[in-house]
Amino acid sequence: MMAYLGFAQIGIGTTNVSSTLTVDGSIAGKYKEVSASTYTIRDDDYTIAFTGTTNNTVFTMPIISDNDVQGRMYNIKNLSSNKTIEIKSNVYFRQGGGTDRFSYTVAVPPNGFVSIVANSGKYWDINYKVEDVKKITSIRKVTRIWQSTTQDSEIQLNNLSMRFNYVYGSVYGYLQFKMNSSKMSSASVWNTKSIGNISSFRTKNFAGSTWHYLNKDSGDGNDRLEISKDEMSITYISLEEGNELYKVVAYIKKNNLVMIVEKVE
Repeated sequence: MMAYLGFAQIGIGTTNVSSTLTVDGSIAGKYKEVSASTYTIRDDDYTIAFTGTTNNTVFTMPIISDNDVQGRMYNIKNLSSNKTIEIKSNVYFRQGGGTDRFSYTVAVPPNGFVSIVANSGKYWDINYKVEDVKKITSIRKVTRIWQSTTQDSEIQLNNLSMRFNYVYGSVYGYLQFKMNSSKMSSASVWNTKSIGNISSFRTKNFAGSTWHYLNKDSGDGNDRLEISKDEMSITYISLEEGNELYKVVAYIKKNNLVMIVEKVE
């Protein structure tokens, strides 16, 4: 092995070195099983398997602050039979496919697998198995209403993202949706809200990769549909691209926002 150091190439178990590192044998990385409902991913983690039985399980990514993490890789497998893992980060995840900025969260369904790599732009790149993404049909999330609610409440399900734009210092805010495609496309949005008995329906073209408010079309200059404490909003969003229909239920109870996004088959 030492003979190849001068050429910046290393061979382990072989003298036929064709790359920076050539290994004639198996390669092992750190493996860990986690059953807790919360886990902060460590700098030295590599493969993490979730074996827990708790709802709303959250894994938190390390903070990217320097370029020295570029290329670091994590493999996360959900071994649960019926629980979804939410992976959170302080920076964006990128999936690609025309969407540079993907989400602050990634959902890994039961039996799902995701590979995450730190890229050169101080973000995380994700690599799903396509068949695992299609298995995700519903996501439920509970978020404490506070200053960072808008970022923390974000849910991404296939081609739709939802979040709650909180008005800081109060107990109300506005739902926003985004189509996870960079091109403009038509969407039909039907919304109803309890207590205030407000409902609206509209079909129009919406810019892709852009957050849009749900509107009540009152014509009074205050068209954003407000959700306050003890109110519930039910929204159906039909996306022309992909011919997909989603149901979104959101309500505020005791300063907690509960949001459920479901793809209707």
